[in-house]
Amino acid sequence: MTDKNLIKTLQIELINKDKIKPFKDNPRLHSDDQIKQIANSIKEFGFRVPLAVDEDFTILAGHGRYKAAVSMGMVEMPVVQHKDLSPAQKKAFVIADNKITLNSTWQENLLWEQIKSLDELGFNLNVLGFDNAELLPMLDDNTVTDFASEWEGMPDYESEDVSAYRTIRVHFESDRDVEVFAKLVKQKITDKTKFIWHPQQENLDAESQRYD
Repeated sequence: MTDKNLIKTLQIELINKDKIKPFKDNPRLHSDDQIKQIANSIKEFGFRVPLAVDEDFTILAGHGRYKAAVSMGMVEMPVVQHKDLSPAQKKAFVIADNKITLNSTWQENLLWEQIKSLDELGFNLNVLGFDNAELLPMLDDNTVTDFASEWEGMPDYESEDVSAYRTIRVHFESDRDVEVFAKLVKQKITDKTKFIWHPQQENLDAESQRYD
């Protein structure tokens, strides 16, 4: 049996944006990219989910939709007014409406199948809210998602041990001492020199180690 006390009569009204106010100290953040995604969704599907506001038209749910609508230049927005909530309930509802949504997960196989189907139909996938990095594995079977497995079976790479046999730190009292030492070991020592090899190892210079 349905509990009628839990079902409220909802009436959607179009309200001027200047009358609508964001909830003070709303803890939920909306990035510029997400606002653009919401705006794209509204353009594609319409403003399907009205804002939930209290008796003073303060937003309880739908801050992202509100910001997206403002960015689109919308003057009026659909709202549903809730006048029966206490101040504590309003604050809790703002949090719960966001957090409970985050607690859901995807059934990935079905999600991928549906996105591939939409792609094959030529549907604009940008309105789904996924970025390209998330969509690529769903659309291209050749996309690498497990990098460690790509190296399985690859031959081991062995390189020559180029560590020093012995390292000695040399301290100088003056630039003149540096010049004398440089001539002694027949190497060029500049202000940027951190260490040298003796005898000089041409194949260990920075240029030869640079990746193209």
